[in-house]
Amino acid sequence: MPVTRFLTACSIVAMVASAALAASAQQFALQTGPPVAAMPDPTNPGVKKFKDAVFVVRSGGCADLSDFLLTARTEGVQDGVRRTAQLALVPLPQQGVFAVTGTVPKGTWVVALSGTCGSQVAGATVRLAGKGYRRDGVELLPHHPTPADVERALAGSAGADDRR
Repeated sequence: MPVTRFLTACSIVAMVASAALAASAQQFALQTGPPVAAMPDPTNPGVKKFKDAVFVVRSGGCADLSDFLLTARTEGVQDGVRRTAQLALVPLPQQGVFAVTGTVPKGTWVVALSGTCGSQVAGATVRLAGKGYRRDGVELLPHHPTPADVERALAGSAGADDRR
């Protein structure tokens, strides 16, 4: 009987340790949020709201934020013509957090985000049309966005520029 209790106790300890290890080895991913996420930290009221934020991007699961790199490209369709737009990535005071800023032109646009954390990669496509950023217009990817990912996002936004 004592051996059985010992094995049961060992099994419980092993399961708890496995769960803790899985939780600490979080998968690297990009996270996006609405422009209000660029608001200042309430504990630091001297920092003003970041103007012209279209949406905010942060690293999720990156153990060493000094290894976090983020790039973005903006592609879209304006008046039936394929174009690129100039939106900027601006680092916010919190390490690993960026505001995507600028004026989104009329049309249908997709921001393709590519992130790296050491040797890990992640990506996202963010559709911008109509009223701008919407969570349902975000596709999180376990890889850098491919041209097919961008095309799929643009196709999902077709006609949305009519709501502007």
